[in-house]
Order: sequence, then structure tokens, then C-alpha cells
Amino acid sequence: MNKPVTIPPALALIRNQLIDIALGRRVNLPEHDDIEELVEWLYINSSLEPEWGAMISPNLEYFFSDEAIKDEEGVEVEINDKLRIEFIRQKIDSCLESATQLFTLKLNNEDNEEAYLGGSVLNMGQSGWGWDFYGCYKSIELFEEEIYKDEFLFGGEMQKLSDQNLLAKWKKGE
Repeated sequence: MNKPVTIPPALALIRNQLIDIALGRRVNLPEHDDIEELVEWLYINSSLEPEWGAMISPNLEYFFSDEAIKDEEGVEVEINDKLRIEFIRQKIDSCLESATQLFTLKLNNEDNEEAYLGGSVLNMGQSGWGWDFYGCYKSIELFEEEIYKDEFLFGGEMQKLSDQNLLAKWKKGE
């Protein structure tokens, strides 16, 4: 008969800290590498599977700025609304090609408290996975509410906006 898999004590501590965040007993996330080690251990050694959510386009907010155009095209480029629209539409299209996806992972401790670790993951092929952890929540719905506040993560939605709506989000330089 197989014995149940017991989480290593160091990883149980990380899991418990994450649950404490969701329940309001702690504020700061543990170190990224520690969370990543916990997630990978759970994925390999337990029956826990992340629940996959929407595809996202990370770092899109930065591209809504004259600074981003100058960084990419050169400081001397003449920036106007036509260039801004061409630039942001190209960035939205290229971001949509990334394979970054939201996820939640249910965590339980010995006291039967539960929480959901929320974040995103990018499949980087042979290099493995690129994890980004946003926080730990009492429910998947609370994570979704939090993540949907950042409209810049959803390139698919931004692709539907008119030129005027895109320009309204722009951070113009001096």
C-alpha cells in the first residue's frame, strides 16, 4: 500500500505563509524562488493541478508611453499619434503571441484552511517555465477580481479598442 506523500517541512512553511496571507495574518509574499520550489514540488509529488485561466499579455502598460517608443526607435524620432497607434497595435499583436497564462493553485494546510495561490506562467520551451506570483487569496474569484483591475494584462481586449481609446491610455512625454 502506498503511503501518502508528505510535504517537506521547509515547503510546508512556505505553504502556510501563503495561506496566512490569504487569511490576513501576513502581508508579504515569501521569496519568489521559495514559492516556485513549492509549486514545482506540489506539481510533481501530489495530485494538485493548477487551474488554468485566461491568456494574458504581461508588461503591456509600459508600451503605452512615448518613453517606450524612444527606447525602441531612438530618442530623435518624431512622435505623433499615428506612430503611437502603429507602435501599440504592433506591441499588442506581438504580446498576444506569447503563451503566458493565468493560474491558480489550491493550497491546504493541516488545519484544513485553504487558499489559492494566483499568478501567471510562461512556457519558455527548453528553458522551462517562467513563473510570476501575484498573491494568495481566499478564493479564485478574489484573485480574478484583483487581476482584472489591471486592464493592461489583457491584450485581446485591448486589440478591440478604437484608436481614440488607445490614445486615451497613453503617457505622453515632454
